Amino acid sequence: MSKPVNAVLGTPDSAQIQIRRQIHSTAPVITVPADGAAFTDSEITVRGNTGPGASVEIFVNNISQGTTLSSGSGYFSLSRVRISEGENVISAVATNAYGLTSPVSASVTVSLDLRPQPPGGLSAVPGDTVAVINWNPSAESDVKGYRIYRDGQRLNISSLLTQATFFTDTCLTNGRTYAYTVTAVDRNESESLKSDSVKTMPVAGAEWATP
Repeated sequence: MSKPVNAVLGTPDSAQIQIRRQIHSTAPVITVPADGAAFTDSEITVRGNTGPGASVEIFVNNISQGTTLSSGSGYFSLSRVRISEGENVISAVATNAYGLTSPVSASVTVSLDLRPQPPGGLSAVPGDTVAVINWNPSAESDVKGYRIYRDGQRLNISSLLTQATFFTDTCLTNGRTYAYTVTAVDRNESESLKSDSVKTMPVAGAEWATP
């Protein structure tokens, strides 16, 4: 009986090639976040592709952030990956079902500029068709100004921020309740979350004074 050609020549048959492909562990490719992305929150989601059914470990600055399992198509995703203020280098390593570890993925570098803390101590003084909103100055050194919101709509809509710690809202309707919030903005244009709201109602004939 003649031997298969591949046996005679000493070359692997298709089944052997397929097995080798299955054993080989594919280096992950990180698709999210994009290289150079900037964030204001310290927890992000990392997504990408690798071999199917692989355990993928995510690293930030060479420190493990946890593992996730890739799908049958090789897609993986890990949420709540923590990054630090400044630059962060993200990489990944996959381990396939045979226990073989892949090469390290190409790295992705992202930056974090934490949001400033929202202003505190909001108060409102109503007057006749006006309201004066006051708040405490931010303790953060890089805060350059504030944005004021009435009923969710920003009031100082120009590019200039309010640098004072009060704002006088005019042309209001007496007897109507208004809700105000304030945010802080830093030098990198990162805006804080909105402060606790304060409500007030302008009253006809009421006296008021700007601080």
